[in-house]
Amino acid sequence: MKKLLSYALVLMMVLAFAVPVLATTADVSMKNLSMTVNYDDTATVGDTVTVTITVTSKSGQNTGYVVVGEEEQEFSLKNNESETYVFNVACDLAGQLDVAVTLAETNGSGKINESKDITITITVLPKPVAFASAAVTSFNPNLQDGNNNNLQFSVEVTLTDGSTYVVNHVESVKGEEKGSKTFDYGDYSVYAAWNDNNWVTACTVI
Repeated sequence: MKKLLSYALVLMMVLAFAVPVLATTADVSMKNLSMTVNYDDTATVGDTVTVTITVTSKSGQNTGYVVVGEEEQEFSLKNNESETYVFNVACDLAGQLDVAVTLAETNGSGKINESKDITITITVLPKPVAFASAAVTSFNPNLQDGNNNNLQFSVEVTLTDGSTYVVNHVESVKGEEKGSKTFDYGDYSVYAAWNDNNWVTACTVI
């Protein structure tokens, strides 16, 4: 029995920590209608945020529409009936994205009886800058340039935001003996090889 209780306690703790808060909620109430808005309030440039709206008729049969940004959904609800609508908001630029949300109740001729507007705010983060590619742009073909047995090469690294920087490497190697070495830079490696005549036979990113 004690073991069962222990297992149950562990399971409850795991479930408690495994359920994240996924969305921000906003509520709107009118005389005959109510609306609950759920959305993620943080995104990254290029993401599409899903905005889920549940409209409930509090009294009688009601018609109307919901607008999120420039997208509109019409509804017709019976007394105490609820309906959920899904909207997609594109996050194209970093910064604060304010999205207008409107709930409107209309009469039989389409005129507005009552409406309420709210603004939901999404924080759009820039895409993180990371390694994209690398290439050897130059190397000395002869290790005996200057009689120093130095292997020299330059690597141009490109990041995901399009920026570049150059890594220069100089290292003394035994040029009179055939050999090779791999230089590890984390995101990429450079393989270099040379023969016993001091000539570099390979120098490339792998």
